[in-house]
Amino acid sequence: MQRRDPEFASCGAQYCDARTSYCEIYLSDVFDLPTDHFGRPLPTACKPGPRGKPNCDCFPEGTPCLSFCGPLATGGIDAFT
Repeated sequence: MQRRDPEFASCGAQYCDARTSYCEIYLSDVFDLPTDHFGRPLPTACKPGPRGKPNCDCFPEGTPCLSFCGPLATGGIDAFT
């Protein structure tokens, strides 16, 4: 079943609420090990609001996979992966 709520983004086999979480993806280059997807809490600075459109600079230094941060389509508000 596909979720059609424009505030949710696909994150592997689950959906993340783009207002409160982001999708952390650990890619596997080993055939026997699957790529993992995790819904993680969104830092306060990255949450949607009147500050304008946030970008990956809102994540604190040391966030895993920060160098691969990017937008994630939801059909509604902006999300991160």
